[in-house]
Amino acid sequence: MKAGLVICDLDGTLLSCSTEKELVRLMLRKRTLPAGNALRFIIAYLLHPAKTVREGKGWNREYLRGLSPKVVHESAELLLPVLKAAIVPEVAAILGEAVSGGARLYLVSASLEPLVSRIASLIGFHGFVGSVPEERGGRFTGGIRGPRPWGKAKADIGRSLMADEGVHPENTLALGDSVSDTHLMSECGQAIAVRPGRRMMRMAERNGWRVLK
Repeated sequence: MKAGLVICDLDGTLLSCSTEKELVRLMLRKRTLPAGNALRFIIAYLLHPAKTVREGKGWNREYLRGLSPKVVHESAELLLPVLKAAIVPEVAAILGEAVSGGARLYLVSASLEPLVSRIASLIGFHGFVGSVPEERGGRFTGGIRGPRPWGKAKADIGRSLMADEGVHPENTLALGDSVSDTHLMSECGQAIAVRPGRRMMRMAERNGWRVLK
C-alpha cells in the first residue's frame, strides 16, 4: 500500500547510533562540556533507576545544565559528519522511495531538537519534532520544554501529523526500532520494525509489520 505520510524515528532507526551519546562524546573531547555536568548526568541515572525504566534513558538532560545554546548548536553542527556516516542505507532508501511516490516525511524523535533539526534538513524531511531544551536567562536548565516525543507522546504527535496532513492512518507508515516506538506504530496502517530486539520482534510478528534486519 502506498504511503502518503511517513513518520520516522531517529536513533537506532534512521541512524545506527545514539545522537546524544555522540554529542556528549564530542563535547567532552572538545572540552566544551564541564566535568561537573558529566558527573551530574551520571548521578541522575544512579539516583533514579525507576524513572529510567519508566521513561527511557533519554529523560536525563542534566549534562545541558548551565550551557549556552550557542555551544550546543555549534557542537551539533560539528557532529553532522559523524551522524551522516551513521545513516542506515536501507532506511534512507525506503524514505527516498516514499518521497518519489509523493509521501510527506516527518522525523519524530526524543533526541534534542538541535540534532533532530539538522538531520531532518540533511535528509530532506518536510518537518520534524524533537525534545526542546528548556532555557532560562540565556542558559539551558537541564530540563525539556513541552512534551518529550517518546512513547505515548510520540503516538499523540503522530495523530496530530495525520490530521494536519489530511492523511488517513491506513496510508501512514511509521518506522521505529524500540518498544517505545510501538505506540506510534500501532496507530499507523503500515509499520517497519528496524533491527528489532526480541520483544519488539514478537510485536512485529503479531501485528504483521515489516521487519528490516
